[in-house]
Amino acid sequence: MMKSLQDIFDACIQDQFSFKNLGVEIIEKRVNELGVHLTKPQRTALRKKLRKNTLNKLSLALEENQIPAELLKNRKGKNAAVPLDLGDPVDIVNALVKDFSKKIPSIIEEIIEKISPQVHNDLKNGKTELLKDHRRDVRRFESNLKLKWGAALDLLEMLILLATDAGGSFNDAERPKARKNDFVLEALTRLQARACQVAIEILKLLKGGFADGAHARWRCLHEIAVVGIFISEKGREAARRYIHFEAIESYKEALQYQTYCKLLGHEPLGPEELEDLRIARDDLVNRFGKNYGGEYGWAANVLKKDRVTFRDLEEKVNLEHIRPFYKLASYNVHASPKGVYSKLGLDPNSSDMLLAGPSNLGLEEPGHSTAISLSQITVTLITSKPNLDRLLTCDLLMKIKEETREAFFAGAESLQE
Repeated sequence: MMKSLQDIFDACIQDQFSFKNLGVEIIEKRVNELGVHLTKPQRTALRKKLRKNTLNKLSLALEENQIPAELLKNRKGKNAAVPLDLGDPVDIVNALVKDFSKKIPSIIEEIIEKISPQVHNDLKNGKTELLKDHRRDVRRFESNLKLKWGAALDLLEMLILLATDAGGSFNDAERPKARKNDFVLEALTRLQARACQVAIEILKLLKGGFADGAHARWRCLHEIAVVGIFISEKGREAARRYIHFEAIESYKEALQYQTYCKLLGHEPLGPEELEDLRIARDDLVNRFGKNYGGEYGWAANVLKKDRVTFRDLEEKVNLEHIRPFYKLASYNVHASPKGVYSKLGLDPNSSDMLLAGPSNLGLEEPGHSTAISLSQITVTLITSKPNLDRLLTCDLLMKIKEETREAFFAGAESLQE
């Protein structure tokens, strides 16, 4: 609809600057300057003549009383034509274009103000049918996607349910009897719970055909797994610093909020609230060292580094080999050119296509990666306090994880065929 409105506007502009209309404007502007004022019938007649003539071969039928005395002096005889110097048409055209260009914004605004309410009303009145058609198309697409990926998606869902149940059972059993300030238990249970939630989000995206979105969410899942394994291996002190690090992030967040809150139309934090956050942050830095206030500062002391990166954590838990896939997923998080041009949901030979919705391609990468990362954090949690049932769960997770990987790559192969 907006395109058709633009077409109408373009046609109006083209008509406005057509030879017959622009010619009338040019001539009328010039003869006005000479003291001659055309009547409406004369303008109509002039427009008809301009369909056949040029500015250099044109005569005007003027009444005697329309012609100023100074111009009458220039004619060669009583019945002779009165010569009119129209000047340089190019200069007049440029002046008219410049004048009209200044009016375009107000013309556009007027058009939108008149048409927008009607278009808005038409959209609302037709939304039921519009949404009905769209949702029917979505159901049809998802049904077709399930024909190729159904087995893999079912296995991933089974894995997520098993991981969620294992984490919930572990938490229910261990939290009531945990000693005070069991930081490892606190950190790992919360990380694993969040991992389950992220995995469900990924599953929803995969079922909808959004491989790139699922891959972006897997990036978060991988970070959770790395942090969980790191805390499990380094023990209570790493877990304690990790949990308290929330106060560092809260203070940084508060400072950013305070900077932009008025611009966003929100109320600023009160001086006392901001001061409390600062004191909490300073206390932690004084207790754990100045490096604690930096990015991943909670791991600085454990790694004996001034500036810690996520890559340092990956290397410490022997997951640095995942780095290429993590980098690939990062393109779907940030607005990088790679993320714009390279999409999991597109065939590599279709780089000229623009993907603005779902696709049944590329699900294997985020699908099997999710199975791996969710298994890693879940096994890390339940083996922190192992028993026979939890070891059995670990074995089941590993088996289903492998079956999930095989099913996703089988789905990819069937599409290629």
